[in-house]
Amino acid sequence: PVDVDLGLHMEYLNSISEADHAFTLEAFVELIWCDPRLAYDPAATGETRRIYLEDVAVRKIGEIWWPDLYFVNQAGPPVIERQELIIFPDGTVVHEERVRVTLKARLDLTKFPFDRQKLEIEIESFAWPSHEMVLHLDTDKIGLATVFNTPPWQVVSHHAEIRNMREIRDRDEFSEFVMEVETARISMPFVYRLLIPLILVVMASWSVFWLRPTSTGRFGVTFTAILTVVAFNFIITRKLPSVPELTYLEALFGISFILLLLVVVENTIIDRLTGAGRMEDAHRTDRISRVLFPLIYVAGIAGVTVAFGIF
Repeated sequence: PVDVDLGLHMEYLNSISEADHAFTLEAFVELIWCDPRLAYDPAATGETRRIYLEDVAVRKIGEIWWPDLYFVNQAGPPVIERQELIIFPDGTVVHEERVRVTLKARLDLTKFPFDRQKLEIEIESFAWPSHEMVLHLDTDKIGLATVFNTPPWQVVSHHAEIRNMREIRDRDEFSEFVMEVETARISMPFVYRLLIPLILVVMASWSVFWLRPTSTGRFGVTFTAILTVVAFNFIITRKLPSVPELTYLEALFGISFILLLLVVVENTIIDRLTGAGRMEDAHRTDRISRVLFPLIYVAGIAGVTVAFGIF
């Protein structure tokens, strides 16, 4: 089989689409192989190497053997932005291209906004099975650019490997390059803009426990908090990933709504107690609520956090 060294140097990770379960990558892909049929005598030709660029390189590739690689998990045709082909006197061929491609991914968004995603880049030959062509890692050419643009994500780790794969549609095994990039969402903007305001609104609703049981403002404060959370929910819905699964953030909103509804129930109980002249029982209920509601909220948040495997 023909041995082909493959290097992939990632320049940009432009976007990760939660709705499409895809990401867009810009990278340099380099291939090196040897074809003795392309050897020539540099003394006779006066050339130490032959260089072909852009369209000329494309035409030359059409005339010679080449690995015929493609992205297995591509969501659309890649865009080749730069291309270079170099042939050395001994028949060694170096092919390099800068490519922009959108790739499919299996995204697990249930932990949003504290989720991590494993993005895979899969490359194999369309024509040559592993008994005719074998890929090898060119470790010196695999990695990330010094400044790797991935907002709002940060790259945690990456590694590459070569494995033999056989799809259902294939008759033979193919040598496949697989690079896995683990990314973590930068969650602090969501914490400051969504989680902290949500928790503060819920805590503000507890101020009714310190109001007089006969105060007419108790229900006003509670329903104002509920309407604030509802309006807040409408505003941030556009920021949430459009996925069928329940996310961590949505679960926190659910707990917050339940707590606010329980405040309404507590106010109703207080109103009935005061109407029956049981003022001491009303004061006792408020004192218990001052401790009980924060404990319930903290326990609910902790339970959801553990259930979703956050941290």
